[in-house]
Amino acid sequence: MENDKFKEMLMTALLEPEIQKQLRKIIFLNKEPGYDSDGREVRNRDQDLMLQTRMKDLNAEIERIKEILNDERSENARLRQENQCLEEKRRSMEQHCAALREQLLQSEEELKKCKADIETVNKKLKNVELEMMEYRSFDEILTLFREYHSLSPEMLSSASHIIRAESAELFFATGCQSENIFALWDFMKSNWNSLNDSNKHTLLKMIEIFLKTINDQYQRPVYQIMKCKIGDMFDERLHMRTADCSRYSGNIREICLPGILNVYNEEKVIRKSLVIV
Repeated sequence: MENDKFKEMLMTALLEPEIQKQLRKIIFLNKEPGYDSDGREVRNRDQDLMLQTRMKDLNAEIERIKEILNDERSENARLRQENQCLEEKRRSMEQHCAALREQLLQSEEELKKCKADIETVNKKLKNVELEMMEYRSFDEILTLFREYHSLSPEMLSSASHIIRAESAELFFATGCQSENIFALWDFMKSNWNSLNDSNKHTLLKMIEIFLKTINDQYQRPVYQIMKCKIGDMFDERLHMRTADCSRYSGNIREICLPGILNVYNEEKVIRKSLVIV
């Protein structure tokens, strides 16, 4: 009973402000230095200096961070501007590349057209060259036809069964037959002594040109004028003597009428060369 009454009196006393103040003093006497009896922090001069120094350091760090941030913002702005310039350049390059691709396509089309034109021109040129070759060949035949007509009427009459001379066309047509060429060679051999140098030159030229005309019709030559030289040893397989030649062997002194070979058939001798030894 007494304890209860004491507790009641104690609780009533603790409600008094003066007692509470005294209790706070007692309690805060045992606290760490730097706090007053009301629990408020109490700082001395050294602590203030330390705090001020710390604040300065923090402010300096904040300013440094602000500068870094400003630099970063400036750098970011510069990079954005540079990126924008690069993007504009990229778009410009893409447009330029697209234009170049278009030009390339046009150039390729023009090149194809030029190649086709060149091919057409080359074909025409080849046809013209062939026509010119034919014209030159015919012109050569025409010249030869006129030279043939310069022979004496008797000579033309004697050879009329071999070479037709009524026109250049007949002259060419009959002259380009191998049998007629061989017959013309035989005609020259038989009449060798009665032919003058001009006649011999014309008739031999006819044989050479007509043989060439025949050869031109094949991929490789068929006939060839025999090649023999003065000083070569007389060979019965390749040579024959003139009627007035008194020697039967020895070196060739004069080549009167060269022979004819078939080079397509292992150089078969068609006509032996007429020589004097």
